[in-house]
Amino acid sequence: QQLGYYTKIGNRVFLTIRITLATLGTLAGGNLSIDALPFTALNIAALNAAALPNAANLAITATTQLTAAIAANSTSCSLLHYAAGAQASLTVADITGTAIFNLSCFYPT
Repeated sequence: QQLGYYTKIGNRVFLTIRITLATLGTLAGGNLSIDALPFTALNIAALNAAALPNAANLAITATTQLTAAIAANSTSCSLLHYAAGAQASLTVADITGTAIFNLSCFYPT
């Protein structure tokens, strides 16, 4: 299930997304991201728009915080987590086939 909506006001996009998995299916290993955001983020070096994710049914247990970032000049949102004080990408091995992700953010275009 994939649900989402956005509003663009001037050069800002306000976005809310919900993704519910029914199975891991054919997901390959690697880092998780949400692609095909409605607009490309502003192209300013070192600009990473922060996003507020919430998730359920993950496989990892050592995470202290979920985060997400939209890189400059990108339409992709990387899913990240903190464990033992270090930031790392969330990977396919970190989720289950019934994982749920909710994400809210705004970013400049």
